[in-house]
Amino acid sequence: MATARASKQTHGTPILRLRDNHEISDAPICRVQGFLNPATLLTLFEATDLTANPRLPRVNEQVRDMWRAIEEDPSTFHYKNNGILIAASSCEPLERGRYRVKFDPSNQEEHPRGILNGGHTTLACITALVKTAAEIHNEPVPRFGLWEQFREEIWPTWRERVVEGIDATEEFLVPVEILFPAAGQIDQYDALIHDIADARNNNCELTEETKDHHAGFYNELKAAIPDDSIRQQIEWRTNDGGRIKARDVVALASIPLSVICQQIVGIKFDLKHCYNSTARCSAFFHEIYHSVARSRAAQYFLDDDEKGKLVASAIALTGQLVEVYDWLQVEFPNAYNDAGGHFGGIKSVKSKGKKHPHGWSSRYRNRALDYSYSDGFFMPILTSLTVLITRKGDQLVWAEEPQAFLERHLPRIMKTFKPLIQDKDFDGRLVGRDPVAYQVVFENISMLHELESLQRQAT
Repeated sequence: MATARASKQTHGTPILRLRDNHEISDAPICRVQGFLNPATLLTLFEATDLTANPRLPRVNEQVRDMWRAIEEDPSTFHYKNNGILIAASSCEPLERGRYRVKFDPSNQEEHPRGILNGGHTTLACITALVKTAAEIHNEPVPRFGLWEQFREEIWPTWRERVVEGIDATEEFLVPVEILFPAAGQIDQYDALIHDIADARNNNCELTEETKDHHAGFYNELKAAIPDDSIRQQIEWRTNDGGRIKARDVVALASIPLSVICQQIVGIKFDLKHCYNSTARCSAFFHEIYHSVARSRAAQYFLDDDEKGKLVASAIALTGQLVEVYDWLQVEFPNAYNDAGGHFGGIKSVKSKGKKHPHGWSSRYRNRALDYSYSDGFFMPILTSLTVLITRKGDQLVWAEEPQAFLERHLPRIMKTFKPLIQDKDFDGRLVGRDPVAYQVVFENISMLHELESLQRQAT
């Protein structure tokens, strides 16, 4: 049975009692190792979160295996689990194996604090306590899937019952390792935390987007997103529940970055990757950003020089591309039909009707769509908007607003583009991979832009 009651949350400064505690002092990082019982684990759970962790856990087979291990043989659970890794600001030893742990400061990007690794372990163990409380009160176990859902919806309802029943819980132990900076070594400590988190999480593969977000590579990209309603729906971290994948946004950012990539890193970028390999877009974004960024504490920041400003301004143009992407999703079928085609008759296209009475929604702004289809159909148009990007000093800017340009010229573009779709057997996937499609559309948009420029000069 658990012998220690859960102590009160102390606003990020809990007192944790460790079994078999062991201390190691080795600048710039010191650490304390030991085991937590359920009551002390509960104290930790209430005092901190997974802000420092690059991945948010969800209920999966790993969590279910831990539930079974706790239920079947709780006394051996600590032998079967890697435990929890914690990044703290300080860890003060007290008597009887207790430690006062601080998680300040609150700036989690530059000074990550909290659970670095072991999010699935934390979720499994805390929810095992909820399962026990449900059994004690003869109530059904609540259903949930994601960490945030558990913390925000389940835990507030069940907390009191869990705390009341903690002494009735069959005791199990959880390995814990607390990292904290040696005296005067905070900057060096913070600089290592993200690398430690990534390395410890390698057993559960992190996406490149999650790692780059964790290191601050997406600060400018977040700021470029048109508004919070979109920004909050992007899955910047693995399993955070966002319906929009970060790599899709990174692929859009690769379009303006392709304009300056030769100057920045001496490489060319094939814009077909924006459709057929968003993983390559993520690697491209990382290479560009990393080449001009400098690390400070645990984060990367763009240099305030010519290259840094160029990269920042290129990323800022992504906001308009988010809007154009949605606009094309809505308008492309209409433009195709106006050019003499029958978009709903294409085999790979699903149309709104009896089978799909509610239709679909656009990727970013949830605008109503009458068709579900591959964005390969219009990706050559979207990527060719590089024609409208120009350089002014150390900044990239739109020579003219891209959506307004397409509103004027999409019907004319479709006259030359529609035959290319026909040549690819009306398959959007093949269109999105066809270098000829990209070349023809680019040349068409270049011509239209040049004609407009000449007309403005003549007037």
